[in-house]
Amino acid sequence: MKIYLKIARAELRYLFYSPVAWFVLLVFYTFAAYLFFFPQESKTIVQEEILDTTLDWMGVAPGLYGDMIGPIVKQLTDNLYLFIPLLTMGVINRETTSGSIKLLYSSPIRTREIVLGKYLGMVCFNAFLLLGFGVVLATASFTISDPETGWMISALFGMFLIANAYTAIGIFISSLTNYQIVAAALTFVVFFAMNQLSGLWQQYDLVRDLTYSFSLKTKAIMLLRGMLTSRDIIYFLLIAALFLFFTLIRLKSMQESKTRKLVFSRYALAFLAVVMLSYLSSRPGYILYHDLTKNKNNTLHPVLQDVVKKLDGSPLTVTLYANLFHPRAYAALPQNRVNYFLDLWEEYIRFYPNLKFKFEYYYDINEGDSSLYKKYPGKSMDEIAAIRCEILDIRKSLFKKPSEMKNMAELRDEELRMLMELDYKGRKTILRAFDDGKTWPKEENIAGSLMRLVRDNDVKTTFLTGHIERSPYRFTPKDFGGMVTNKDFRNSLINKGVDADTISIADKEIPDNLDLLVVADPRTPYNEAELNRLSKYIDAGGNAIVLTEPGRQQFLDPILKKLGVQVDHGTIVRIDKDEKPTIFSNRFTDEANLMADELYWQYYNWYRKWYLGGWAMNDGAASLNVEPVNGFKPTPILIMPGDQNTWIENGLFVVDSAAPVFSEQEGDIRKPAYNIVVSLTRTINNKEQRIIVAGDADFMNTKRVPQGKIWQALYSWGLNNQYPVYANKRMPPDRFFSISNKTAGILLGIYVYLIPAALLLIAAIILVRRKRK
Repeated sequence: MKIYLKIARAELRYLFYSPVAWFVLLVFYTFAAYLFFFPQESKTIVQEEILDTTLDWMGVAPGLYGDMIGPIVKQLTDNLYLFIPLLTMGVINRETTSGSIKLLYSSPIRTREIVLGKYLGMVCFNAFLLLGFGVVLATASFTISDPETGWMISALFGMFLIANAYTAIGIFISSLTNYQIVAAALTFVVFFAMNQLSGLWQQYDLVRDLTYSFSLKTKAIMLLRGMLTSRDIIYFLLIAALFLFFTLIRLKSMQESKTRKLVFSRYALAFLAVVMLSYLSSRPGYILYHDLTKNKNNTLHPVLQDVVKKLDGSPLTVTLYANLFHPRAYAALPQNRVNYFLDLWEEYIRFYPNLKFKFEYYYDINEGDSSLYKKYPGKSMDEIAAIRCEILDIRKSLFKKPSEMKNMAELRDEELRMLMELDYKGRKTILRAFDDGKTWPKEENIAGSLMRLVRDNDVKTTFLTGHIERSPYRFTPKDFGGMVTNKDFRNSLINKGVDADTISIADKEIPDNLDLLVVADPRTPYNEAELNRLSKYIDAGGNAIVLTEPGRQQFLDPILKKLGVQVDHGTIVRIDKDEKPTIFSNRFTDEANLMADELYWQYYNWYRKWYLGGWAMNDGAASLNVEPVNGFKPTPILIMPGDQNTWIENGLFVVDSAAPVFSEQEGDIRKPAYNIVVSLTRTINNKEQRIIVAGDADFMNTKRVPQGKIWQALYSWGLNNQYPVYANKRMPPDRFFSISNKTAGILLGIYVYLIPAALLLIAAIILVRRKRK
């Protein structure tokens, strides 16, 4: 071991007496400091200005690591290969050209001690090289509130592994030629090719697998994201070992008289051994993981882990169906398959290794859709497909014609969307991709599809029909289809594991086993038999959402009376110079925000900021009076405060005429507060019955739900919070700088100007003194 250390120390001494090494240190540090401290100085100005005007600002939403440091790490990693060739170009060949290699060979020092000793010295220098960026990150951890220190350490470690792998390759190349300039140029070309090839010819499986195996920056993605994995660490160690062994073979071949066949076989055996070890270390189920991010960004949400645990270990096959004519088809093509696995399935493979993947590519056009034919006039479908393939740089033979697809009927039923079919123990379900800029489904979408595979019965929201109620299948602004059955919207219930159905009670009873019944603003009266059936469902303990509108509450009065709810006659109005008097917004109460784990509702409970939480956009609402009856516990969850500009209008009122005027003679009423939505609970048949009553149906329609950030919260509560499966995580903790702009300016001067000047001075002193000696 002493020999290794002596050689490493000699190599390190040589580097610190080399102008080139000091140049590399200075440029790399200055580049890193510049990338961080200039943006920090400008961002602290923005932070101070926002805090002066917005007291409840939540900070930088993606977190300062994600917003600023992460891109810096990526940029440094992408350019790291530019610095290594200047360091490794003479590691071996300078010994050869100076003749000192003969002295080393004739000494008791073994060849492997020479190679490993020099590599150890280079590894130490890489540590010095990255120490400058480490100082920048350490400073960042003091200038940022609640910094992602673990994430920073993981990223720095990943960069260190990449630098050491590059170094091993550079040492091998330096053993191939006696000229340092040639070695530097060749090393640069090899590194450049390794970085560029990962983006070329990725449509071919063999090429993609090979380039992915030798694309060091791609292999480091998880490390740079804050996730340590045994697979990635072993990979970098194996790459370094491979090229060090290549160097050892090269030096041995220079000392011994061996045939080229024998030398080649040594290279081949070393390569095959590394490939085998790399394969074994990357097998799903045998990889160790450790997520260093504070919010566990790279780890499945615990709720999702519970869903995955419901699978019994049997194969889960995921077949991706991609239509060449789909707007997001490019994301599904072979050249993007690495990102498909890393961005979508990596977290799931960790917890469920028995995932199998298949790919089906085809082209077809929806019946009646002439848009493509108009874009490519005079072209047939096959000709359009050929043009599209040329644009996407993909071979047309990869795509099947409609006649060649066995399940074309099912794909047409899905309107040729890009989707994945999940197959588990013979049960199949659909997981859709989306044309919303993000393409792949989120955790909640995947959880919904997985639950379809393991549950015994389908879960549905069932809507009453037959009296012109609002429909879960229509997509008008007034109806509920957009939030319930819209397959193209990732936040709709159908894409989160909940189906929709309708039922008419004109001639049949309501089944007791409904998951949730929705009575959405009937516009004609129910007859006595229908009211009895609806009443029987409620008496049996069924969950329901009951929505009415001003002027139509009489259709539901018998049912509402059973619930202890009375709807005031008239419409709530609020005078607003910028809006119609019947349109207004109100925030849900604290109790309401505890009803479901919808994102903004959960944010409110975590951070207690007034502008978070659920709120509703009402468009014509009635006021509710509630009292406890029949064991129900009523809780108002959407309350409109009363004031001089708000009242219940009972007189003649036309929305698009002049603003209404309060008139007590016409029956107008002012109240201290107006209940618009109430929840009712009681224990019956050994379970909690949950009912929501609202004096407005519009706040849950396709148009108003997105405006009010309600999304699926009330459906979730009505489904006993079992669906959707929410997987929300807290905001990144590092959202604020902990320093002023003045301090940031001082740090900028010190780190970007003063420290580089000091390094330059130290380098000059050391080099001058060395030259004098």
